[in-house]
Amino acid sequence: MCYCSKTTIAIAVVFSLTVSVVLGDQLTGQEAIDARQHNLKDLGGAFKAVRDQTRKTQPDLTQVEQAAEQIQQLAADMGHWFPRGSHPSEDVETDAKAEIWSDPAGFAAAQKKFQQEAPKLLALAKAKDVDGLKKQVGVVGGTCKGCHDKYRVPEE
Repeated sequence: MCYCSKTTIAIAVVFSLTVSVVLGDQLTGQEAIDARQHNLKDLGGAFKAVRDQTRKTQPDLTQVEQAAEQIQQLAADMGHWFPRGSHPSEDVETDAKAEIWSDPAGFAAAQKKFQQEAPKLLALAKAKDVDGLKKQVGVVGGTCKGCHDKYRVPEE
């Protein structure tokens, strides 16, 4: 279990987001995919931390709040993670389906759902509303699933 300070997490998130925003639209091909996968792994780790804590009888709400902050910040940056040139091709290996680029409106709508629901985790954590957090974890997880089902190659 990671017991990172709020300052350490904040610095890491700000650095990650700065690099992502500055370089995200400039990267192409495998570089963009590598950056995207790094961000998605960070997002998945933060979501897992929230989910795991909400399953405990006495969740660590400080840890939940830190992870929810990271989720909110990463969600806000997602629009930069799928630039042109980072779609599947012979030269590019990715689990992102071509539908992301062939159905940009549908993909943007799926991202928007996540971006609208993710910040509610932070508000609930700050309010120390454990029951609300448990419900919102399900809602946010549903937005992830909705996007993954349509726009991600299934895991084997």
